[in-house]
Amino acid sequence: MLVFDELLSVDPSFLKGYNNKGTIYFNQKNFQEAYTLFKRALEINPNYETARINIGITLNEMGKSEEAVKEFEMYSLFSCLRIATTGQIKSNPEALIAYGTALRNI
Repeated sequence: MLVFDELLSVDPSFLKGYNNKGTIYFNQKNFQEAYTLFKRALEINPNYETARINIGITLNEMGKSEEAVKEFEMYSLFSCLRIATTGQIKSNPEALIAYGTALRNI
């Protein structure tokens, strides 16, 4: 844990530091602290998919299933957008249809 504290003191924008420290707290069942760290990573980069999914999992463990579902939906949206913008979806008609369906369901 001290390693992450040192890394974050040197580079407060180090996303993986917040995520990894949050994962340690999650594994210790300190869900509130894990949530705070994952949320901090998203404040720095709202597109950081790993932190977004970890927030959903953490909220679910905290018994906040409705909030967890919203985070999972946001994760799905960002994941679809990433795939669409990298061109992986253009050459696959089935993926394009699934992408459109996912966007309509959010």
